[in-house]
Amino acid sequence: MPKGSIVCVDDERSVLISLRDQLASYLGDDYEIELAESGEEALEIFEELVEDEIPIPVIICDQIMPEMSGDQLLIKLHANYPQTLKIMLTGQADAQAIGNVVNKANLYRYLTKPWDKTDLRMTVHEAIRRYFQELQLTTQAEALHQSESRLRAIFDTVMEGIVTTDPQGIIESFNPAASHIFGYDVAEMIGKNIGMLLPFDYPNQLSDHTGQKKVASIKKELLGRHQDGHSIPLEISLSEIKAENLWLYTGIISDITERKQAQLEQVKLAAIELELATAKQIQQTLLPPANPNWANLDVICCNLPAHAVGGDFYAYHQFELPIGLLNQQSYGSYALAIGDVSGKGTPAALLMAVSLAWFQATMRQELSPSELLEYLDQALIPYSRRNRQNCALVYVEINQVTTAKTVQTKVRFANAGCIPPYIKRKNGVVEQSELGGFALGQGLGMEIGYQEESLALSPGDTLILVSDGVVEANNHAREMLGFDSFRKIIERCPIANAQTVLECLKQELFAFSGDAEQHDDMTIVVVRI
Repeated sequence: MPKGSIVCVDDERSVLISLRDQLASYLGDDYEIELAESGEEALEIFEELVEDEIPIPVIICDQIMPEMSGDQLLIKLHANYPQTLKIMLTGQADAQAIGNVVNKANLYRYLTKPWDKTDLRMTVHEAIRRYFQELQLTTQAEALHQSESRLRAIFDTVMEGIVTTDPQGIIESFNPAASHIFGYDVAEMIGKNIGMLLPFDYPNQLSDHTGQKKVASIKKELLGRHQDGHSIPLEISLSEIKAENLWLYTGIISDITERKQAQLEQVKLAAIELELATAKQIQQTLLPPANPNWANLDVICCNLPAHAVGGDFYAYHQFELPIGLLNQQSYGSYALAIGDVSGKGTPAALLMAVSLAWFQATMRQELSPSELLEYLDQALIPYSRRNRQNCALVYVEINQVTTAKTVQTKVRFANAGCIPPYIKRKNGVVEQSELGGFALGQGLGMEIGYQEESLALSPGDTLILVSDGVVEANNHAREMLGFDSFRKIIERCPIANAQTVLECLKQELFAFSGDAEQHDDMTIVVVRI
């Protein structure tokens, strides 16, 4: 069953037929290609597809058409179908028309006629991936918003009092439930000593006589003091936290007969925040050093996560020399990879750790690049299938033999859904493979297999691997950097050494993005021969 439909709109039938044939050649049966020769026909097609609940990831539209121009059509569609990504493919379009689509319809990409087949393929491929990724993120965001709303509603109606003090027992926060329990207004208690309410110096219960804090919590039953003087039977759970080098003490207070689940939710929330901070530290230690310090190759790696934890990683490995070459210092065999796990945050970070571990373990086996990807595809299925995740990965194997007169460097690589490697030759010419493949952890690559490519590199050539977060970097205008712009950046960057190339790429990326929020992890590996 098709995953969705791609809608193509142009008043020239020959253009539509060409688009349909090219799209079908690499999308196969995964998507239906709908053709419309006018804006009105396109609107009718959208209504029918939406009524049948068929996803429409992408629309490709001409600008100059009778009755309804392309920008008018895309703006109308955006009002009702904002999630569909809009691509304008035209030979004639003025700046005003393009500006209208960018500002009012969130134009994804502008392509000129005649178009480049590879550019069209990669643009549509990335648009489809982005459509379903954003659809997933929207669903997750709605679930998170509902969860936050529920937590806020619980906090506002919880019957337990929550009181926080500094080490001297001075109250810093006092919730409405505590106000109800003790009879004091919230504002009235801020800055007062906890001793007014509890005949119990609980900060000292959480520290020893040397002033060192204990990792502890205390639960006590005691009598509190109401504003009118009468005693209240209470249960208080005490804990300590450290925020900005300051120890704070939190008491969760309730009548013994009124225990609410909200108290447990609060404790769980604090535990999740602590676990997230710990996960960030652990994940950083999983990645190898940025520079492997290989004698024959100049390599530098960079990982820039968008959030506390992310799904990108890089990895490398130096193979042991074959027995017959143990005494030849001029021989070297190396492997490098970039991985990009689908999704964001903790789920992506967990699959990233598993993927990296499997990759490192697989290096001990004598597998070709294609065999290695097939093996990893199968190995990751138990971890990825339940959450419908996957891991895109590009793998590069470099074999180098140095003689007295020449340096022979051969590269083999295979691709599992990542951006193919860029090659910048010594003369400044930038090349890029078109080799693709299915992401790992879906079982598709294992069934169909992965193709390999090989090429020769010369001294002074540079190999660049990047994750899609680099090419998809956005600025404040929500414009995407794109493949063309990134290729031009590579062309401009000097190639004195790997570090120089990396710093140039980062500088150009930051200059484009400015202070816009980073939405995806970025990983870069530079290898200079």
